[in-house]
Amino acid sequence: MYTPWNWLKNHLNFPENTQPQKIAEKLTELGLETEIVGQNWKFTPLPNRLDLFSWWGIAREMSILLNYPLDLSLIKQQKTCDLTKQEAYWGKIAVNTPHCSKIQLALIQNIKIQPSPQWIKDYLASNNITSINNVVDIASLVMLETGQPLHIHDYDKLTSKKIIIRQAFEKEGITILSGKTLSLTTEDIVISANQEAISLAGISGSRKTAINNQTTNILIESAKFSPYSIKKTSQRLAIFTHASQYFAKSFNLPFGDCALQQAIELIKEVCPGENELTICWEKETTQQNEKIITITQEFIEKKLGTKLEPKKLEEILRHLQFSLSKIKN
Repeated sequence: MYTPWNWLKNHLNFPENTQPQKIAEKLTELGLETEIVGQNWKFTPLPNRLDLFSWWGIAREMSILLNYPLDLSLIKQQKTCDLTKQEAYWGKIAVNTPHCSKIQLALIQNIKIQPSPQWIKDYLASNNITSINNVVDIASLVMLETGQPLHIHDYDKLTSKKIIIRQAFEKEGITILSGKTLSLTTEDIVISANQEAISLAGISGSRKTAINNQTTNILIESAKFSPYSIKKTSQRLAIFTHASQYFAKSFNLPFGDCALQQAIELIKEVCPGENELTICWEKETTQQNEKIITITQEFIEKKLGTKLEPKKLEEILRHLQFSLSKIKN
């Protein structure tokens, strides 16, 4: 995981006269292996720390370990959009597979497609991602920031406004963005406009609804798919995209719900034109119940092998966005 130094400086309040090399050494000492490569920081998290395979996760960890103030304001936001226009603009939308637990869509009109600003190109280049255009690049940047892959369709190329997430038909064909034509099986997941597949879920979009210079209206898709299902399809077809790697390992767990809003905000900032957010739509098929964990300070200190002041312990937990209350010990 490579994170640009300029991005870190925009989200963490470093002390004056900061010496990056000393910070890198301190992070490595504290368990987050860090080295500086040019203008980028290379982080090698432990395999069990999936929350650190995103820039936001890295920034949050640095904030906790080094006690630097952190600005990730979008994490605190709840709903991405107002859903009141749903009936006015959308046909039926259905999730007909057990391997998709949540889908979010946003329709933005009057977009002008053009090259990305240099700072976005530089950020993508830090992780060997080639710049394509402003809209596609924003989706790639948000994936690096949050760990949540997004896909963007040309809304006007959809043959139907009935969006269905389903298992593929046996031998169903789709030509993905790379130009490769695939023959699918019923074990694969697709996103379809009525019956026509517009995306191989979690792996690649279809060339048929790809963004080009004539695109003016876009449909942004953010979804949660079963890691096992995406990994199985990716391996069988021998197609390994950045998106499939994130989905296969559930890298998007901590910040996935913020990705769509982050993309919308960046589009407003970067893309010219009279952008109009027509509608956002969300469907959650698996309700996540709030988990309550009871734990004692004694247990925590025993596992960590160090003493912690109760106030410091509460500070760490709140940095991690846990809500908490103290009952006796």
